[in-house]
Amino acid sequence: MSGVKPACNQAAGPAASITVPEQPRQDFNTLFTNGYRRLARLLYRVTGDTGRAEEAASEAFWRLHSKPPAAETNLEGRLYRTGVRLALDQLKGAYAS
Repeated sequence: MSGVKPACNQAAGPAASITVPEQPRQDFNTLFTNGYRRLARLLYRVTGDTGRAEEAASEAFWRLHSKPPAAETNLEGRLYRTGVRLALDQLKGAYAS
């Protein structure tokens, strides 16, 4: 291979595919602006109650904001999974009382 140099940013292993956003605060704001209502509607279908759905959606966003994952690129998936689990926990607590 004459004249071809390997890219200096190539890395071996799983860490090579991790991308860290350059502007995490702006990315979070965009995610919140675009996703809060959609997540709250999904959680309403889980809980059947607007207040509980909005509370679970807010808590899911708060958890993502307060402790952002270092190596996860699918933030929406993590957000939805967290929101649904919080909504189900709320229902378990309501039925246990």
